[in-house]
Amino acid sequence: MTNISFDNRKFMGYAIQHVNEDHQKEILLVAKHYSQTEGIVSVRLLDYDKDGMDVQMSFENAQTKDIKLPFPKSLNTPLEFRPVLVDMVKTARKNAFNS
Repeated sequence: MTNISFDNRKFMGYAIQHVNEDHQKEILLVAKHYSQTEGIVSVRLLDYDKDGMDVQMSFENAQTKDIKLPFPKSLNTPLEFRPVLVDMVKTARKNAFNS
């Protein structure tokens, strides 16, 4: 059995790369919703740990800001990242459509 701890940088690196390459719309939506910040035009996932995601937000004025977006619940392993992020996307979408 593979040891999946938060020291498993190979798995986490793949997850981060996948989000940044294939889920830009979703991570942008999550950042807008959970940071309650206006003017974000793009987001890059930098890292994550049991408590949240470190992201770099880029703004309309070409400024950037690194912040931590907390998870609704702490992760026990890096494998829980996907389902928690999916739930965060669903919440952000629901909020965006109800605004």
